[in-house]
Amino acid sequence: MKILVAYDGSISADAAIEDMRRAALLPEAETMVLCVADGKLAPRGYVAVERHLEDTWIAKLETAETLAETASNRIQSYFPRWRLSCEALWGSPAEVVLKTSSWWRPDLLIVGSHGRSRAGRVFMGSVSLELVHKARCSVRVARIGKSVEGPIRLVIGNDGSTEGEAVLGEVARRAWPPNTNAHVISVFETLSPSELERRPYAVAEQERARLQDVAEDSATSLRRTGLIATGTVIDGDPRLELVREAERWNADTIFVGARGLRGIHRFLLGSVSTAVVTRASCTVEVVRRAS
Repeated sequence: MKILVAYDGSISADAAIEDMRRAALLPEAETMVLCVADGKLAPRGYVAVERHLEDTWIAKLETAETLAETASNRIQSYFPRWRLSCEALWGSPAEVVLKTSSWWRPDLLIVGSHGRSRAGRVFMGSVSLELVHKARCSVRVARIGKSVEGPIRLVIGNDGSTEGEAVLGEVARRAWPPNTNAHVISVFETLSPSELERRPYAVAEQERARLQDVAEDSATSLRRTGLIATGTVIDGDPRLELVREAERWNADTIFVGARGLRGIHRFLLGSVSTAVVTRASCTVEVVRRAS
């Protein structure tokens, strides 16, 4: 397994490292810690300004190197069998992380929900969401606040699509500790009155029955791996219900696919994966199939 950790020294980035301890990641992995020195500097012009810019550039890159090395050492203490490297690069954070992901080809990208910006969620929207939208690998967006003690609790969205089954497969292959709880949710999407007119009652009931089978079969599959698993169907909007169920269940992580049955890439703000990442108070892992 190859893991890319985007780190900027923020509280959120530190939380992402702590969250890795509850992600049941495999005991052996190749991991790179990437810290990006933000390339935004004042315009050039005078010699004095040029020297100041050079000093600032060097200072920023040195700080990034120190942060990356510190984070790498911390991760190594948690996962002693991992092969770790660290990189400090210069540029736009999202762009650099995406370019690195493109050539290094990790299986999983780990990032905090927001970084140093005082704007909080606005920064999350401009960096973390861009990574969720554009990265070609799975992305784990970690959030602050969950305890590192007690049994791990997972909410897993599966609609029976190829992507939903990929989510299930990813959860199943992790090294979860004893007493980990998994709750598989299949959401029967509530239709508008006009859609109900075009969709006969019998067809709707067939879809509900299919989703019930998906949830129950998924739970059975996870129980075979040692997880304490349940499955259920919930009526409503999947963008809302997955988050609500995670809050009701006090979940550590929501696992969701990057796209669903319609085969449309989830690049829009109205998509399930984006809505869950944006609204959830816990960590969210958006799973993509290996391309």
